[in-house]
Amino acid sequence: MTSLRIRNVGPIKAGVENGAAIKFDGVTLFTGTQGSGKSTVAKLYSSLAWLEKSLQRGDLEIHETLDYEYFMNEVVSFHGLQSYFSEQSYVEYEGQAFRFLLLNKTFTSERLTDAPYDSPKIMYVPAERNFLAAIDRPELISKLPKALKAFLSEYVEAKEHYANEALPLSLGNAVFAYESESKQSFITGASFRVNLLHASSGYQSYVPLVIVTKYLSQFVLKSDKAKQRDLSVALEKRLNKELIKLFEATIEKGEELGSIHSAFDALVRRYTYNSFVNIVEEPEQNLFPTSQKQALFEVLRAVKDKAGNRLVITTHSPFIISYLNIAIQAFDVYERFNNKQLKNIDAIRDICSEASSIDPSTTNVYAFCENGSIEVVERYNGLVADDNQLNNELEETNQLFSELLWME
Repeated sequence: MTSLRIRNVGPIKAGVENGAAIKFDGVTLFTGTQGSGKSTVAKLYSSLAWLEKSLQRGDLEIHETLDYEYFMNEVVSFHGLQSYFSEQSYVEYEGQAFRFLLLNKTFTSERLTDAPYDSPKIMYVPAERNFLAAIDRPELISKLPKALKAFLSEYVEAKEHYANEALPLSLGNAVFAYESESKQSFITGASFRVNLLHASSGYQSYVPLVIVTKYLSQFVLKSDKAKQRDLSVALEKRLNKELIKLFEATIEKGEELGSIHSAFDALVRRYTYNSFVNIVEEPEQNLFPTSQKQALFEVLRAVKDKAGNRLVITTHSPFIISYLNIAIQAFDVYERFNNKQLKNIDAIRDICSEASSIDPSTTNVYAFCENGSIEVVERYNGLVADDNQLNNELEETNQLFSELLWME
């Protein structure tokens, strides 16, 4: 499990009560009003997870990172967070292999273990993703924000991967199809076929999210089985260099070559993706409530594709919280009746498939407040309590309506 403590960074002031850490394990959900810091924490987590992976793979040496300017110019600049930091900023990240600490404008890195490391494929899905589906050939646009450009790269690759294939979208009978020659995307239903450029804003937000999530989740699974034979040239060179060192060290010690088998496996593991970290801003964007459910269930499904996969969600939607509870309750139903004949199994699957159900023990929900604090949302039997921030807003709306009725 990865943890992050953060204080005095952008809109985040006190952070979690009593200096507690935000936990990233399985599913982590952030809720709160706009500008309360949800995306700030998600982006910082993304950046530090990337730094940990880069150090572990050998893309960087640890001495290169022991500098505040490096942290500002190379780590948090990817998401444009530089102006969020001051002398009072405190950040502590503890991952699988490294610990990072930002204190008094000093940044330090510490290796925690030499144990095998599950190198993650990290994807940040920005809220601006619908822009990529609403214009023709967005890859030709210069000066896109770095995070949006990185997502675009994966989106283009995902579309090419599924070219000329009808991909169900789980929204009614709609399917997605990409024509490689014309580089055009289409949504087809029972009685319509429309270019994604001219489709509804909901489709333009939903399609990039679902296509990229599905593609990267499958990519990690295939990479794990095939040991990712399609390594990039740069990665292959580093791997070959380390293999030579490994052989030379083995021969120098007079050991049998067969003894390097486990060391070789650990080395290859560093250079292949072993898990998928999906960080999604506003999966509900431009979607009707039932479509929000499908968006949520699609990204939850990817978490369960492989042990070690993680999902981080930022949301303003009370429906996302409600559907998250359904996924948690469904997990309990499937677990309690494991290996037994479930009555009405088809009806249960219609509500939430086992693939989209989630373990409450690895699910964490946090509410971001306007005063810069972060609250751990209370749980009841694993479920998110009704007394949460978004439900309270709905209750206030009902109260205002009641007051108006009394004034008539």
